Amino acid sequence: PWYPGVGVRMADGGSLAARLAELPEEIRGPISDFHEALSGVEQALEPLLGTPWADLAADLHPLEEARLNVAAAYTLNSLFYAYLKAQGLPTEEHPVRGELERVRKYLGKVRGVADSRRHAASNSRVNADAAKRFITHALSDPSARDTPGEAGE
Repeated sequence: PWYPGVGVRMADGGSLAARLAELPEEIRGPISDFHEALSGVEQALEPLLGTPWADLAADLHPLEEARLNVAAAYTLNSLFYAYLKAQGLPTEEHPVRGELERVRKYLGKVRGVADSRRHAASNSRVNADAAKRFITHALSDPSARDTPGEAGE
């Protein structure tokens, strides 16, 4: 079997180039592209996989930590799903599909909380500005206010 890896060496000691030469020409390009993409995924995940999880989440706000956990769960399940598909295994009834759907729901919940927090924050800023104007206007000297006829003078 063909095993992708960063070292471009197969588990059985063969090289990627030698393995590609054995394949029909019309699929060499897509397989080579897939290998490059997979190497990119490995490189992108390397900082995450090389750092203890507690260190990754140590300085995060609880909402950001939840987002990190949900994103990691979705990524891992997606990669496993892609692995099953690449191996030609049936995925229609596989439990990973249910897990992906469950994680998608949690992703929606985290997004919903983030959106509601943003909405609440924007409303509180508008209310704070309105309150400041209201208080300033209420505490100002009524004789110092412009009357409608004096505004242009």
